[in-house]
Amino acid sequence: MTVESVKQEFKGIGGGYVFLNTSDLETQGIARLCFGNPYRKNAISGRMMCDLHDALGQLEELSNGKDDSVVKAVIFMSDDPTFFCSGGDLDTVRAIFSHEGGYKMATLMHDVMWKLSFSDFLTVAVVRGRAIGGGAELTTATDLRVFSPDASLSFVQSKMGLSTGWGGGSRLTSIVGRAKALRIMLEKGSRINSLEAKEIGLCDHITDHSGSECYDETESWIRHHFLTTNSDVIRAVKSTTCDTDKRLLKDSLENERVHFARLWGGEAHKQAMKLNMKH
Repeated sequence: MTVESVKQEFKGIGGGYVFLNTSDLETQGIARLCFGNPYRKNAISGRMMCDLHDALGQLEELSNGKDDSVVKAVIFMSDDPTFFCSGGDLDTVRAIFSHEGGYKMATLMHDVMWKLSFSDFLTVAVVRGRAIGGGAELTTATDLRVFSPDASLSFVQSKMGLSTGWGGGSRLTSIVGRAKALRIMLEKGSRINSLEAKEIGLCDHITDHSGSECYDETESWIRHHFLTTNSDVIRAVKSTTCDTDKRLLKDSLENERVHFARLWGGEAHKQAMKLNMKH
């Protein structure tokens, strides 16, 4: 099984879109990677997983440019003010509701998150509204996280009869430590607001606005605090800080993928789906 073979299977599943905006690259060195799935609470479909993978591949190519107008930072964002992301799209879940399907999805999404985490450029997630399940996992893949005042994270996988499947469990542990990660992923009804996230290190900045202005505010914050040097320096610092995580995560992610696939489509998962436990 390869990532490309999984993409061939997944690219026709579900709707939604992914849009890469590079209009500010030459002047600011910042790109915006936006995803959306209207009427589905911004859930990620199979098609969107593939499109995210392709967009990150495009950014990798741009980051290898020879002048200083290449990618310095990417803002990872959704266009829904109430939901950053609600995890996996229901049509996609139904289409791959087997242990093998769960393993395939985990394989693809681990590669998406690996590209976000270990790119040559700075990556920043802007979380507006709720990030649920896989949506909460997505926020752990970026270097930094910016929350709007009304943003929140909910790792609901355990009440869905699952463990984390997109690499979020391993990365959450790396960010906040083992004890806090256990509580966040297992504690009943755990929902972390922006202030709580800031306190435990899951949030690096809280914007003043909850509307679309928070994207411009985030861009200004990034430019002022992190982009005062050239792309070569950013690349070198990222390589230095990511090296340990790369070595530690490799085995951890495979372990996470195996456990997730074993639970995906199991009896506890089926029951939670029937009861619509996620929301």
